[in-house]
Amino acid sequence: MSLEGTWNQSVPFDGMEAVLDAVGMNDPQTRGFILAIKPTLELSRDGEQWTYKMSTPQADRTVSFKNGQEIDYVSVVGKPVKATMTVEGSTLTEVHRDPTDPSKVTTISREVSGDTMNVTMKVSSAICKTQYIRA
Repeated sequence: MSLEGTWNQSVPFDGMEAVLDAVGMNDPQTRGFILAIKPTLELSRDGEQWTYKMSTPQADRTVSFKNGQEIDYVSVVGKPVKATMTVEGSTLTEVHRDPTDPSKVTTISREVSGDTMNVTMKVSSAICKTQYIRA
């Protein structure tokens, strides 16, 4: 099934507190925002160029990328990282590497099955899961 389309979060984050701890996000305001958001995702492709947009009532974040190419990116928690997005079939895998500490790696896997997108985020041993449905 295609990754392209609009996706609405249908299941709250499970494990996000542990992921935020693992990435060192201690700011109470930012933590509160991340824990409360219920984002909408939009994925589109134009030839080799993919565009990923995350929308919340407070802000929109858009990133364009080519499959498998490393880009400079600012993570949701506000950290500059080197990110590689890879699309294989119905799965988008996003890998963030902290340039100041290469041992810190965040992996986000978005896998589509029918009209459901299952999302798993891993940082060290911390795991967060959520689910989206096609709009």
